[in-house]
Amino acid sequence: MACGNGILAHAALVNKPNAEIHLLDDSELAIASCKINIDSEKACFHYNDTLDNFENNTFDLIISNPPFHFEHETNIEVALNLFKEVKRCLKKGGSFQLVTSNHLNSKTHLNKLFHKVNIIAQNEKFVVYHCV
Repeated sequence: MACGNGILAHAALVNKPNAEIHLLDDSELAIASCKINIDSEKACFHYNDTLDNFENNTFDLIISNPPFHFEHETNIEVALNLFKEVKRCLKKGGSFQLVTSNHLNSKTHLNKLFHKVNIIAQNEKFVVYHCV
């Protein structure tokens, strides 16, 4: 979700080269960039800003670096809506891995939706969460 140029999807494919992967973004430019960076016949590209096209319990893993900058404004509402959609689309026991900015306090919101929320990496600017 919010695949950008596909760098997170590329890392996932390095670890699981036979995985079926769906890349979703609401930017046509991002999808075009992904198509250049992801060379896999198992990749599906979706120009959309929601997971409405996917059924409940579809995915084993969802990874994202969701947007929070909109021009000159910081707004996490888009990310919060994405978190709810992620929960709906994950299979039971599925994982959500999220890269986000430290200052957003995403863990508070993630804890309301997911059974388990752990920090798996962090530096002064970013944090990576693993949610189940």
